[in-house]
Amino acid sequence: MKATVVALVVVSLCGTTAWAQSPQPVIQPMAAVVQPMTPVIQPVIVDPQVMPAGHGMGIGYASHGRHGHGGCCAPEAPCDSCGCASGCGCASGCAGGCGCAGGCGCDSCGCGLFDCCCHHKPWIRVRAEALPMHRTEGDPNVDFQGAFTLEDFDFSFEWGLRVAGEVRFGGDGSLESVFTGFHRWSDVVIVDLGTGIGTGGYQSELYGGEVNSWYPIHWPFRHARGAVMAGGRYLNLRETFSFENTTPGGLSNFIETDNHVVVGQLGWMLSGNLRRTLGVRWEGKAGLGANHMERETVQLAPTVFDQEGNDSTLAFIGETSVVISYQVVPSLSVYAGYYAMWVDGLALAPAQFNIPPEAIDDDSRLFFQAGIAGVEATW
Repeated sequence: MKATVVALVVVSLCGTTAWAQSPQPVIQPMAAVVQPMTPVIQPVIVDPQVMPAGHGMGIGYASHGRHGHGGCCAPEAPCDSCGCASGCGCASGCAGGCGCAGGCGCDSCGCGLFDCCCHHKPWIRVRAEALPMHRTEGDPNVDFQGAFTLEDFDFSFEWGLRVAGEVRFGGDGSLESVFTGFHRWSDVVIVDLGTGIGTGGYQSELYGGEVNSWYPIHWPFRHARGAVMAGGRYLNLRETFSFENTTPGGLSNFIETDNHVVVGQLGWMLSGNLRRTLGVRWEGKAGLGANHMERETVQLAPTVFDQEGNDSTLAFIGETSVVISYQVVPSLSVYAGYYAMWVDGLALAPAQFNIPPEAIDDDSRLFFQAGIAGVEATW
């Protein structure tokens, strides 16, 4: 019996030793397998030359379809200091086709007046221009008792100014107010008639104002921008003409006319970049409306009377200008160029000389041209 028990113990010990020496799977506790999930935060290196999507996009503009949703530039676009890609124009543009795809579309880049910009925030722009202007005199064939004609008068360039302010409203449009004025032309003609002296004096002054609403044109052109405009315009042209013939029994009179022209007008603007800080802008306007005219004639010889009258007629105003601008700093530009304006349906003072004092000749037209030198600031 003892031998049997000893044998069983020896067999059991041998089996246990053999089992212990064989490779066995290692079972780890579940807690040792599951590692805590700690988020790995990679440092974000911000390239100062790349504008992040949505930069400058203000509250209320993010959902505006015509401006898109990505600020000025796609995040991957290689942007320069103005925040847009390649010459101030985004490689991919803005959703909805805002002006970034076509040149400098950023407020911070100082894009020109009326331009479409992609920084969705209100801004104010003002500009002031010196406007030395020349004008034609009217029908050169108007004759003054054979002493001289209107062609003998010569108006030179006269200094005046134009100032404008513009503020963005909504997401796309801007409202512009313009004042033009202080232009005064005058000339005197003196002729020896043999029996006396013939003298003619012609004076004219111009003032005007506009209120316009501008909207950008959305297109994919990279280096060009455009806008269209609708608005109203008022122009006041006041003139006086005096004639005196010192011959015994000769005529002496004074004629004054006042033109109040009111038109509704449409316009357009195209601009583009010549270089990074150099641009060109071309714009035009055309308006049709009415001219309310007033005339007063005072005659002192050979008879004396004072006659007044008024009338209205159809009038047209058209203008165009082209300027080259240079960006001094992002919010300030200077520019220079050429300006021209046509006005039809006017009552000029000399044109009333040979018609009855109760009538008004409203068939005159004038051409104005000027040099432009101005400065523009943006906030």
